[in-house]
Amino acid sequence: MLWERTDPETALGERFGFAGMAAMARWLTEVLANRWDLRVDDVCRVVISADNALAWARTPEGTFVVKVCADRERFARLGMLADVVTHLGSTGVPVPVPRPARNGSNRLQVTNGSTELSVVVQPVIAGDLLDVTDLDAVASTGNVLARLHTAAATLVHNDVRGTNVLTRHSRVTAVLDFDEMVIDHPVVDLARAATLLNTRFTSWDPAPPAAHAALVAGYRSVRDLGDAETAWLPALMLALGLTHLPDGRNPDGWARSVEHLAARA
Repeated sequence: MLWERTDPETALGERFGFAGMAAMARWLTEVLANRWDLRVDDVCRVVISADNALAWARTPEGTFVVKVCADRERFARLGMLADVVTHLGSTGVPVPVPRPARNGSNRLQVTNGSTELSVVVQPVIAGDLLDVTDLDAVASTGNVLARLHTAAATLVHNDVRGTNVLTRHSRVTAVLDFDEMVIDHPVVDLARAATLLNTRFTSWDPAPPAAHAALVAGYRSVRDLGDAETAWLPALMLALGLTHLPDGRNPDGWARSVEHLAARA
């Protein structure tokens, strides 16, 4: 379980209709063979978050992450996001491009008994989670974010932070998790990324000022900011920083961060 204190076997049954991990592994093996032409040697890991389950499947063609979603209301959106990620990959943005199913679709709706599930298959990409003290890696993140904004037009990632950026040798190898993607202004996405860059699954520390500067510099190396965007950026970062003061997670760190942002806004 990624966030919750719930028995994973119970969650697999209640949310996805699987009678345990072994049953899910058998189902995935059959689905990937019949729909994706992938022979599964082993399902080595499963992580559950709400109505999503991520399964790591080893195959002779490499290891893939299979995203299984049980929330039917999100199925159409997930298909759209899979197509967007495929488009981003075609422009050179480093993303885990979905492997098309046998019928050419990037996402399929598959039945597990009486439960309808959405399935997307993506390759595992090598890399480590972003370290905000590696300023070259942070600048690379800004560079990639600008390329993403250029390729995606009015769509923005909306959740670029340490958990969702993989790096190797101070360069971004992949931006992950497009589930929060929305239509918004790029400078709002840049401000959110700069403010939340150091946050991870259970760690919610602010990024240091040097990381803010490196991210923006990397971004501007690809997509320069207009006068209005330049003026709005520190104000947006301050507003986002202020929202993290009351929740009690590292209040001193966020207070110092907000003071620094207020001096710039």
